Amino acid sequence: MGLNIRLSCSGCKENSDYKIGQGLRDFDKEIIINQFSSKQSEVSKALEQASIYNFEKVVGYCQDCNTFGSFSKLTYFLDDEQLIILDTCECGNTPKIVFEAKDADNAQLKIDCPRCSDKLEIQILDYFD
Repeated sequence: MGLNIRLSCSGCKENSDYKIGQGLRDFDKEIIINQFSSKQSEVSKALEQASIYNFEKVVGYCQDCNTFGSFSKLTYFLDDEQLIILDTCECGNTPKIVFEAKDADNAQLKIDCPRCSDKLEIQILDYFD
């Protein structure tokens, strides 16, 4: 199940909505591959080799270009090792994961803002399949 969330920070005036998690269509391998703006060949190879995998959208923050965004994340297992492929930012760098759908179960929906260190509030707007 996916979530529509809003990130708000009074310190740096961030106020953006994101779709995170996964919907029903996010189990199709071709759809997963196309969700990555970069690393498509790496994702394709991982999906061919992995017996277990999970795709989702996460909120990330790129320190290099100072922006938040929704990024594709593939977690998969290969030879009993958990591996993660995280899509790159538009500037070409890998963001830091700020918030994932699994974190929504946590009562702590305030985290330190990676941009200004003030409190970043996460509001769950609704859910989608």
